[in-house]
Amino acid sequence: MCKDDFSCVAVCPVKCIYKVSEAPAEFKAKKGWYRFGKALSPEEQKAYEEWKTKFGVTAPPV
Repeated sequence: MCKDDFSCVAVCPVKCIYKVSEAPAEFKAKKGWYRFGKALSPEEQKAYEEWKTKFGVTAPPV
């Protein structure tokens, strides 16, 4: 699992423009730019909430 801005991912499978840490607030609030492939475990949910808070992500996942 990548932490923070997913900089450990060498190639993005979608049309990425910004790392989360560098994205303008308008994009962090836009729906549909990230999703989960499974239900999150309690530990993953905690990491997700910390990530959202740290980077000011306000949009929910798809």
